[in-house]
Amino acid sequence: MISSSKLIMLALRLAETLDTEADALDQVRVSLTGMLAAVRSADSDALQFEAGNLQERAHNAAEFRAAHARQIELFFRVAGNTGTTIDELLDVLSGSPDSADVCATLKTHRQRIRDIAAESGRLVAAADYALRCAGQINHELIMMLHSVMQPDGGRVYTARGGTRTASNGRSMIDRIG
Repeated sequence: MISSSKLIMLALRLAETLDTEADALDQVRVSLTGMLAAVRSADSDALQFEAGNLQERAHNAAEFRAAHARQIELFFRVAGNTGTTIDELLDVLSGSPDSADVCATLKTHRQRIRDIAAESGRLVAAADYALRCAGQINHELIMMLHSVMQPDGGRVYTARGGTRTASNGRSMIDRIG
């Protein structure tokens, strides 16, 4: 049977990694916030800058995520149990009276990561919506300009002396909406 102090030491290392991962994810969130602000203000230089930062920061966060997955795997190998999640790790540690502090720390860091992920998800959804709206507006403007630049086809006089507009005439006024 492995000593609980060794498992607690491994759990403490995991807690440190989770804390660092949370910091890295927070930086990803900062980049997402910057990207959304750049999209809203139509600042292409800021958007390009934040996109570069986001890529680097997301890579760093992914590396910490992989590190914490390896640490969980090591914990279970040393413990002689099977498991892949922090909840399962906490179940193993719950049998030791000395592990209360490390369990609380792990739960705190895990919750911080979840909170940052939820906020980042909202930022991604907002940026996606803003970009799709901007793309749709751009498409509509191009279509409007295209129709304005087309010749109107002239006027056709009828036998009674009246005129009718050409068949490709489009109103610049939105009469529906």
